[in-house]
Amino acid sequence: MKLFVRHSFNVPPEVYWEAFWDPALDEKMQQGTSVKRELLVDRTEGDVRIQRYRFTPEKTLPGPVAKLIGTDRITYEQENRCDMKTGILNWKVYPAFLADKVTAEGIFTVKPTATGCERIVDGKIEVRVPFVGGRIEDTIVRDVEAGYENAAKVTEKWLAEKKKA
Repeated sequence: MKLFVRHSFNVPPEVYWEAFWDPALDEKMQQGTSVKRELLVDRTEGDVRIQRYRFTPEKTLPGPVAKLIGTDRITYEQENRCDMKTGILNWKVYPAFLADKVTAEGIFTVKPTATGCERIVDGKIEVRVPFVGGRIEDTIVRDVEAGYENAAKVTEKWLAEKKKA
């Protein structure tokens, strides 16, 4: 299933990226979310910044799906590799369940616009499990889209507060 999310911000790309890497914004993002996020790795290799997170959502899966996969939560790790020169971030998810049957990966870019910048998340989420794979994909995509909507609102507010300061 295709994942595509786009948001505009009234700042240039370099200001957006500064905010993206700022631990203070990350802390704001954590407040009011239903997903626990834990930073496992943060290192740089040449021009590439590599971060790996573990995500544990509070939301539980529907009963039949949870029974089938053996867990009531979709816990996963995500690795982000951002080329700091090009501003292209490749992401890949490593689920704690059915790892051989789940693919979730894509590209996160920030492009300049006439009024600031646009953040685009373009990826795919595939769950290759008969009968319920599509239902799991729908749940994941809906949750990821909602997460990016919330993140955009928090980021917009944070950037506006930084402009005033």
